[in-house]
Amino acid sequence: MTRFEARSLRPGEVRLADFLPLADDVVAIAVTALDKDGIVVTGSVEFALKWASTGWQRQFACPICLLPCRTIGIHDGFFACQRCMPRRTAHQRRKNQSNWVGNDAVVDRIVRALTKLGSANRQPQCIKAATRQLASRSISMVDALLSSVVHICKELDNVIEEDLSNFIPDPP
Repeated sequence: MTRFEARSLRPGEVRLADFLPLADDVVAIAVTALDKDGIVVTGSVEFALKWASTGWQRQFACPICLLPCRTIGIHDGFFACQRCMPRRTAHQRRKNQSNWVGNDAVVDRIVRALTKLGSANRQPQCIKAATRQLASRSISMVDALLSSVVHICKELDNVIEEDLSNFIPDPP
């Protein structure tokens, strides 16, 4: 088995282009690469043949599904192709955050619903009105939270003053 060190520009990936040209008799290579967190991962990667318009091409064989691929990703310390371990897009990651369930999801639903409505002349007015309503709602929620925090702080001050007055002796 031939040993190579991956010099990919992207951490977390091993690309076939980094190892070309390879001799035809090489069946597998031992690869040492960095994952996205900077941890060194070592593993063996075999080759598979794939038909292309110009003939058969040698590509990496995914260790999980054994299908040919040009790029193998490093996922949780092991090698896998993107079919086996797909990456999530930035949009998918954002929609699964906890704040998406709140105001972001409401704004998204409002904008999507309003863009499907009637003529283009009415859309900006409807969007502005819905945005104003959402903004006023969120401002009132923030005001309510701040007033409750102020109330709790005042109560804590009162409790602390009462406790300190019990421990501090009166001057002679």
